[in-house]
Amino acid sequence: MNDLLSGFNPLEVQPASGGGGSLPVSDSNGHLVVIESAEWKPFADASAGQRLVFVLKITEGPLAGTTGFYGLNLGHLRSAEAVNIARADLSAICHCCGYLQPLQQPLCGDLYNRPFRVVVGLQKGDEAAAKGYTEVKKILDPQGNRAGQQKANPSAIAPAENPAPAPAPVALAPAPSTMEGIQSSIDGSSANDSNAGGAKPGWARPPQ
Repeated sequence: MNDLLSGFNPLEVQPASGGGGSLPVSDSNGHLVVIESAEWKPFADASAGQRLVFVLKITEGPLAGTTGFYGLNLGHLRSAEAVNIARADLSAICHCCGYLQPLQQPLCGDLYNRPFRVVVGLQKGDEAAAKGYTEVKKILDPQGNRAGQQKANPSAIAPAENPAPAPAPVALAPAPSTMEGIQSSIDGSSANDSNAGGAKPGWARPPQ
């Protein structure tokens, strides 16, 4: 079943979030969690295939250290829709824990111990709610953003505060029209320039 995850690229799958789980209900900020491990487990009807089950551990707050399961139907053999939903959830996890390249390690080992948030609520339906069954409603990054909604860094696009000034234009003397005028111009410039040989050319840029 590991072949189902080989080369999975989160940049090629639109992220979503939601699905079964067993973590305690959270507030709207969610639980900060990490993936501790994962394994393939068969469905109750083994002929339907297997699901990848993550063990998530809460890492902050009064419930720190609490673990729970979060299953993705990546190996469902009867429902392509279920597989697509699971791939979207896996993409969301990758985005929100900051891993944006193809998976390399077995059982998503590349994602272990990378923090992200899960918002957990009761499952839909009166019976499920009465029994306290929970599910992951949202997958968020550690700052509380959904996948793809991270804020841009304004300093990365802000213009420079003090751009270097452009070099001043250099006035050019009119060219002499005769050879005598050329020689006279050269002689006069040498005689009047006390810093001859040390002057900077007119195109030199000011200090940056």
